[in-house]
Amino acid sequence: MERIQEQSPDDRQTAYNLFRLRQQPPVAPSHEITRPQLVTMLNRGLERKLTLVAALPGAGKSTLLSSWYTSLQQRAIAVSWISLEEQDNDPSNFWSLFMSAFQHLLNVTAAAFDTKPTSTLSASSSHQSNNIAATVSSYALATLTPETLLSTILQALHALPTPPTLPTQNRPLVLILDDYHVITTQAIHQAISLLIEHLPPQLHLVISTHHDPPFIRPRLRMQGQLMELRTDHLRFTPEEAGTFFQQSMHLQLTPNDIEMLMTRTIGLVAVLQLVALGLQDQPDRTQFIASLDQNHDTIMEYLATEILSRQTIQVQHFLLTTSQLDHFSASLCDAILQHHESQAILTYLKQARLFLIPLDEHQQWYRYHPLFADFLREQYAHPQHPQTDQPYEPYAHTNTTIIHQRAGEWFEQQNNTDEAINHFLLAQNFTQAAQLIRQYSTAMIRRGEITLLLRWLGALPEEFISIHPDIILYYTVALIASEQLAEADLRMHMLEQLQTAEQLQVSFSTLPQSFSTILSVVRVTLAGFHGDIEKTIALAKQANENMAGTDTSLQSTIAASLATAYFFNGCLNEANTYFHEAEILGRVSKHPHEMITGICGQGYILLDTGHLFQAAARFQPVLQAHYDRVYASLGMAYLGIGEIYYYWNEIDKAETALQQGIELGLQWGFPLPVIRGALFLIRVKIARGNVQQAEALIQRLEQRLLHETYQERSHLLLGALRAELFLAHNDIEQALHWAQSTGVTHVQKPMYIEEFLYLALIDVYIAANKVQPALAWLEQIQENALDKTRCGIDMQTRQAIIYYKQGRLNQAQHLLMQTLLLAQPEHIIRIFTDRGEPIKALLLRLLSTYSGESEDYRIYLHTLLNVLDQQTATVPTQLTPTVILSEREQKVLALLAHGLSNQQIATTLVIAPSTVKWYLKQIYTKLNAHNRVQALANAQKLHLIS
Repeated sequence: MERIQEQSPDDRQTAYNLFRLRQQPPVAPSHEITRPQLVTMLNRGLERKLTLVAALPGAGKSTLLSSWYTSLQQRAIAVSWISLEEQDNDPSNFWSLFMSAFQHLLNVTAAAFDTKPTSTLSASSSHQSNNIAATVSSYALATLTPETLLSTILQALHALPTPPTLPTQNRPLVLILDDYHVITTQAIHQAISLLIEHLPPQLHLVISTHHDPPFIRPRLRMQGQLMELRTDHLRFTPEEAGTFFQQSMHLQLTPNDIEMLMTRTIGLVAVLQLVALGLQDQPDRTQFIASLDQNHDTIMEYLATEILSRQTIQVQHFLLTTSQLDHFSASLCDAILQHHESQAILTYLKQARLFLIPLDEHQQWYRYHPLFADFLREQYAHPQHPQTDQPYEPYAHTNTTIIHQRAGEWFEQQNNTDEAINHFLLAQNFTQAAQLIRQYSTAMIRRGEITLLLRWLGALPEEFISIHPDIILYYTVALIASEQLAEADLRMHMLEQLQTAEQLQVSFSTLPQSFSTILSVVRVTLAGFHGDIEKTIALAKQANENMAGTDTSLQSTIAASLATAYFFNGCLNEANTYFHEAEILGRVSKHPHEMITGICGQGYILLDTGHLFQAAARFQPVLQAHYDRVYASLGMAYLGIGEIYYYWNEIDKAETALQQGIELGLQWGFPLPVIRGALFLIRVKIARGNVQQAEALIQRLEQRLLHETYQERSHLLLGALRAELFLAHNDIEQALHWAQSTGVTHVQKPMYIEEFLYLALIDVYIAANKVQPALAWLEQIQENALDKTRCGIDMQTRQAIIYYKQGRLNQAQHLLMQTLLLAQPEHIIRIFTDRGEPIKALLLRLLSTYSGESEDYRIYLHTLLNVLDQQTATVPTQLTPTVILSEREQKVLALLAHGLSNQQIATTLVIAPSTVKWYLKQIYTKLNAHNRVQALANAQKLHLIS
């Protein structure tokens, strides 16, 4: 991403931001031909969801849309523009542009209503930044899901005021994506597809491209939701061509010449412009037109070559050299060409209409028309005249390495680090690129700009990385931050090997003291991530000794790692101590991530020990505070408060918080809290009858989490989530099959998140009326349970249900009463109401026999019964069983149906045989099968295969 702060005397002291330049259309030609019929089509398209302008290069798409953009502004219609480039296949780049452009639409519309737009990504919008793009970190944008994108946009549009005197539908918001054909990233296509499918009526999307994107569906046409402008629409008519030659190019052609020209050029404006340039100084224009080949590409190459060969040596040199740049200014060109004549040449190119496109209203930044740029780059690589097979006039052919080196140096002088690094990498000056990366890595990691940092580090050759310990260290930290723990382990192993290599010990000794300090912290962090508590403690003590108490920021990181290791190993008192320390040190060092981690860790401990109101009091201020961006650790606060809202039966709040928490949690890379939050989100979906959404969530988590460090652990826990769906379908047989296939035979210490795995096993056995196995698991949990009052309430509720099913009603009633006395002060609802009819029967018995004096307790019982009655009235009477296989599972099943062996499937899909076995196990579980024959038979019944 470019964040340029250029202040060049040669550029009239004006600072231009290349990032912003891409959010405005190119400057329209001064003698543009008006095309009212096309403008009318574009205006009619505003009544639909999407306008698609798909035409050949050179058809004038950007020029047309740029003119229309201006007319929309004149009509007080909010419109934003994005010029896309290949680098925008990096999701962080794409979504930064997209969300910034969308924010512009909100600001314009809100200004029209004399109000301020509200932020869409906070629990309390009044405390958050109004700038969406600034509110979301770069890493968050890189991993933005289609669902999150849609939710963000819908929330923002919903927040806009709609005065009766000015209906929103009469003021559409228009977002134009130009040059969309450069986008090849499937995740971006999927997000845009979902956006189009659910596009709110206020928002109109315009996509300009060379070819149809993959998400253009016939259904859009059938529903009348798509306006299409194609090459045939954009080609000039003979009348428009005559006007173009006369007004724009100052050439008078006869009707016969124009008619002959239209048959050879198919009326594309870029070709007509080339023809006009080629006709200059031609003694016989008719003969020149007749000599043109009717092949479009051949005409383009011939004319461009002809025009280039007419230029002076100096202009040829300028064109061919600057074509290596995506965008340029006079100052940048002077730096590359080592002279001070670039402004004069640019002025000449504008006057000669040589396909120079101004990018800003002051006309200081430019690019070439893509067709002409492609031609120039081809000629730069092979500088000979195609027709004569002779070289152009001699000129100083500047090597691309030198061009990019000089560009890198210029951008570095302008404090544009991003562009400088990109050019140094293209120049293969890895030393200079690495030097800049060193300077900004720490700040980028703190800001969450992980995707960009990893892209730069990944562009460095491995042989360069392998001899620079500090680069390996930054790489390791970035990999940890992007949840790539296996790769981080490999980099750390490489670093440790280097430390022991005699030839590199001198290199290590020259590194600053901060290197060894950060290295020790990274070791602590990795050990904490892996749950190795003994190693974490030992490394943390060593790291603290090395720091000698001077770096509170790094100390807060160590405290958070220690707390996490203790927490995941069930040592709650020790965890609470270090979470508190992380909070304090995070505040002192102004390190929000560690501070938030410390606060939320304490909140989770309060939650797990049954102090829900105190826990909420820890989470809520975190979500209401103002931060410079959204930190991934905020996911813990969202997940924690979402779980509490669920217990309190505040389902809407729970769903919103849990969805946001899962998105942020997936970014940071701890799968276990995410799975815990997903359990409650799935229960919300089931309560609302949205079983397919619950299934889709499980599939997404399987794709994201089953290749992480905690794969085996995650597999068991995700299976427990699926068991919730089996029970929701009343599919007891499949639920039992899952329980028996887990291979879990006893409760292991520490329990932490596995608690709900064991509770899921108990629920399955209760539903199957297998009382003894359920009781056996309950006894094990009670014996191994940590100090978790909330967990105790969960267990005792199930034990009461078992007693009820055994006919031991008095025992069941007494145990439930004790449990309710624990739960009532914290207003816990769903633990009881999720159990359904057995709990309702026991509550009625309690009400009929209760003789206590507590009015609060009696009200609590009535509240539970009211919720149970509401659930009976609102939950669908039948949940249709669904079997949804992931894309890879479908491929494995199809190959299975063709009789391929495991090894053959592995070879076909280019995966390991062990991975095939894992997919087969998933398929068997979903299809309630024990072998291939059963799986194929059940798949056929469900029409998954023919």
